[in-house]
Amino acid sequence: MTVMAQIEHLGTPDVPRLPAGFAETFDSVFVTTPRLRHHVVVGGTGPALLLINGWPQTWYAWRHIMLPLAKHFTVVAAEPRGFGKSGKPREGYDTGSLAEDLVALMDILGHEKFAVLGHDVGMWIGYAVAADHPGRATRLAVTEATIPGISPDPAFFAPAAMNTRLFHFGFNRLDGINEELVRGREALYLGHQFASKPPTTR
Repeated sequence: MTVMAQIEHLGTPDVPRLPAGFAETFDSVFVTTPRLRHHVVVGGTGPALLLINGWPQTWYAWRHIMLPLAKHFTVVAAEPRGFGKSGKPREGYDTGSLAEDLVALMDILGHEKFAVLGHDVGMWIGYAVAADHPGRATRLAVTEATIPGISPDPAFFAPAAMNTRLFHFGFNRLDGINEELVRGREALYLGHQFASKPPTTR
């Protein structure tokens, strides 16, 4: 398969409320690797910077900082396996596999070396990219999560505010019943997730 066949340009991302000038800089792209069909939004000039979103977000979570970053970097806002429009196979959701996916993605895009910025569960994936592929990641910045095995474990009996924010980790790891409970009520479940988080600056 040629590189051209592996990269399908979709044009301007079809989403609301993009910053002015976004459409002139960024392109929505499907990239097919031997591991996965990824959806990414790419633009800018300079050394490559891989953005890895958190749960339950997509590349869209980065939209307000992508244009400023694009002045200095070739920005690759990648939706990992299971997120957004990227492929959703049944297996391969451990951080090592997710990191391997993204390294394969960057290979197809022609980036041998790249910086990594990860948010929320993207922090875990970004850490795995840097730890498992140290020759590839030039820099790593991670935020808004803890890294299992590295960061101190949260208390088993946590304060009520922490339970409210973190209940979904155990719930999301259930096999099947969680999807059955949420199916058709995604707006209620995800709406609560976003409503219970502190507001972000616009």
